[in-house]
Amino acid sequence: MLKFFWTQITVVCLLLAIALLGFPSAAQADLTTIHVKVEDTKASGKNWDMLEGAPDIGLCVTHSLMGVVCLPDGDRFTTISTAECPNSYDCRFSVDIPDKIFKVTVVDVDLPKTWV
Repeated sequence: MLKFFWTQITVVCLLLAIALLGFPSAAQADLTTIHVKVEDTKASGKNWDMLEGAPDIGLCVTHSLMGVVCLPDGDRFTTISTAECPNSYDCRFSVDIPDKIFKVTVVDVDLPKTWV
C-alpha cells in the first residue's frame, strides 16, 4: 500500500513539473493584437442585424496550449454574451498567446449566434 501511495505522489509531482516547466507561462506569452474588419453585409448579401445595423463583434482564439479563449467573455463562440465592439464593422482585440500559431473565429454576438 505504501509503495502505491508513493507512486501516486511521484506521478502527481511529475505531472506538476511538466505543467510548470513544459508549457509557456502567461509571462512568456506575447500580447497579440488582432484587427477585424467585416464587410457591410453578410456573404449572402443580407444585413448583419435587423434595421440594417452593423454586427456586434466578438472573437474566439483557439490555441493548442491555452484552449479556447473568447473575447470579451466566454469559452466558446456560443457563450459570448457581450460584444467587444457593438454595432461596428471594425474591431481590435488584444490577447496573450504563447506563439503565433492559432485559429480565430469572429462572431456576431446577436442571437442567434452566427459566425462573421
